[in-house]
Amino acid sequence: MNLYGLAGKLLTVMGGQLAAAGVTLPTQQFVGAGPLPVWDFDQFAVHLVRVFTGMPGAETPVQPSGFTTRSAEFAVSVVRSIPVPDDYGIPPTAAHMAPFVIANMSDVAALQAGAEQVKAQALWVPYATPFAIGACTTQGPEGAMLAAVLSLQIQVLS
Repeated sequence: MNLYGLAGKLLTVMGGQLAAAGVTLPTQQFVGAGPLPVWDFDQFAVHLVRVFTGMPGAETPVQPSGFTTRSAEFAVSVVRSIPVPDDYGIPPTAAHMAPFVIANMSDVAALQAGAEQVKAQALWVPYATPFAIGACTTQGPEGAMLAAVLSLQIQVLS
């Protein structure tokens, strides 16, 4: 089970889908460790969240007797800088924040649509591979960063 290879391919195919949709991706692009994005700089990344026993998309894995299925969950994230309060603690105005919020919401929508195309066209794994597209959520703001994070699960063989 080459999880790093799967993550690298996912980074490539999702990057292609997002670029085709007109999303300007951050320059920093990488496969990272740990379930959460790094909050230090703008980035497009894929992280391994977990490997678990069960089928993709099953929150409570149930295994038939004598049969074991392993799945892996990956997070695809787009993290962008946002304005923060000034030196006097005065937060940015809603008008100043709006373009950053719009960008984050656009990233969420583009990640979800891109994943649907990756699955439909079998760009990441073969058609027969069990594949679940999870939620795409906003994380943050934390510090001066805001993220769009998508969960994808696939069955993996050991």
